[in-house]
Amino acid sequence: LSGPLLLRAIERNAWTFVGSGTFSYRRGRPCLLEIRDNPVVAGERAEQPVCHWHASVFERLFQALVNRRSQVREVECAAAGGEACRFELRYR
Repeated sequence: LSGPLLLRAIERNAWTFVGSGTFSYRRGRPCLLEIRDNPVVAGERAEQPVCHWHASVFERLFQALVNRRSQVREVECAAAGGEACRFELRYR
């Protein structure tokens, strides 16, 4: 129950960490978190995903509030040519 509640809370308060971007999620295994038009990487170019701050924040929130073995990794990054910055959330 705490996972879906946290996802809704993140969505409602996303403006605080995505600014002009858009946050969305899709529940499942893994749960997918997405930031479109991420202002943190606007204009950036990279060979690999670079949204370490967002991945770390998501992971720490889920570890502290849902499951201490939660892991988040960025699987697609706008700075690396992706459509959006996408993260997989898994409970180990």
